[in-house]
Amino acid sequence: MAASWQTARVMLACCRTNRLFGGIANTSTRLVWRCLASQGDMPQKPKRPRGTFMLFSMEKRQQVINENPHLSFPEIAKVIGKMWRELSDDEKEPYRSQARENSETYLEEMENFRASLTEEEEQMLEEQEEQAKSNKAKRRYKQVLKKLERPKRPLHAYSIFLGSKLKQASGSITDKMAEVSKEWKEMSEEEKAKYYESAAQAKEDYEAAMEEWETKMMEQGNISVIRKSKQQQDSEKDNKQRRRKTGDSEEPPF
Repeated sequence: MAASWQTARVMLACCRTNRLFGGIANTSTRLVWRCLASQGDMPQKPKRPRGTFMLFSMEKRQQVINENPHLSFPEIAKVIGKMWRELSDDEKEPYRSQARENSETYLEEMENFRASLTEEEEQMLEEQEEQAKSNKAKRRYKQVLKKLERPKRPLHAYSIFLGSKLKQASGSITDKMAEVSKEWKEMSEEEKAKYYESAAQAKEDYEAAMEEWETKMMEQGNISVIRKSKQQQDSEKDNKQRRRKTGDSEEPPF
């Protein structure tokens, strides 16, 4: 037990360090929790119950697949969604009732679960919930940016090279990546020059597109999606214009 907790602390420290320096964490608080729970070192957290529509969807999915074997998963989801919308309130009530019952059971199980946790386990649970909220907020923010048609970030030189060579490489994706990486490392700077030039041009085009997009966002009042550096530049520009109008000088009077 002690050894497992020591390992958990190290893994959690790695998670925090990765987030602090903007890296991609290979481990997460949720992964640490699952690992310890699978070893019997920590109580199993109750699973969140399915909602009303999900209960209906799980019940009807196989039926729809059997009746429409040619449909893709997104198309199957659309069919089930249409079936749900066509139900009357009375027909939906059994699913709603089951969802309410499952929710009440879940809340009771969560109370018992939290009561059984030690102080260290409670701390880890809080870490997990905090991380989940952060990840959810990031996903929502990306969806907002996509909806607002924010320009995509440009590719670096190696990414451009990788995209041009990956389809030509043979073997598994791992073998392909290794092959292309080896080829890149063996190239001279002269051979890499055209990819660096393409990356530089892509970055220039991106900055121009971002300037136009951020100006549009400013006009629409979407200040929160604008880069902080851009907001700071605009703020400094406004301050300079304000000083010119009032006659204030940036230079000291002596």
